[in-house]
Amino acid sequence: MPLNDPTFQKGLAALREVSMVAYKTAMEKKQDAMLDVADKLTMACATCHDVYRDITVDGKPAGIEARCNPKP
Repeated sequence: MPLNDPTFQKGLAALREVSMVAYKTAMEKKQDAMLDVADKLTMACATCHDVYRDITVDGKPAGIEARCNPKP
């Protein structure tokens, strides 16, 4: 797992930040605001998933064993 990689660290920091906003928004039961938070949460997840998770080989998913490794 790429714990020390700057991209991973950036995604992790964004995920922490938006998770706290999501928690607060949920506790306040602000449904409309939650839609905006959900979009930000998706973007934070994509920071890492685009690089480390959704790996393909020749246009096909590489499989679970390839996840959490940098793209070749």
